[in-house]
Amino acid sequence: MLEVSVVIAIISILSVGSLFVLIRPGDTAADWTRLSEAYNRQRLIAVTTRTPMALELTKEAWTTEIWDGGGPDGAWQTSDAPRNWDSDVTSPNAPLPLRVVFLPSGRASGLNLLFTRPDGTVITCAASGWGELLCTGP
Repeated sequence: MLEVSVVIAIISILSVGSLFVLIRPGDTAADWTRLSEAYNRQRLIAVTTRTPMALELTKEAWTTEIWDGGGPDGAWQTSDAPRNWDSDVTSPNAPLPLRVVFLPSGRASGLNLLFTRPDGTVITCAASGWGELLCTGP
């Protein structure tokens, strides 16, 4: 029974991952909008599949990851292609690259990012780890 549950969880994750590739937000969506959607989606997947998920954030791009569950030698596996930022991205609290981990309990790593648009305006996105990623700015 446990093996069947694991197989169903893996198939679910792969199905959702393939949907991400097919149904991406339009290229006109802002970086912070796409990241906020991915943040909330990764949390939902972690809770519903009981599998740790992550977002890997670098200065150039971000990608989603899944824990392969391979015991003590387990590792994070990239689950889709990197998505490049259109804005300049910085993290005032921790240097990039940064991994935001989503646990099956619903808890996630805290996050604070600044997006600087080409016109100089700054959007701040923050999450405490228990709620959604909230972005504020002009």
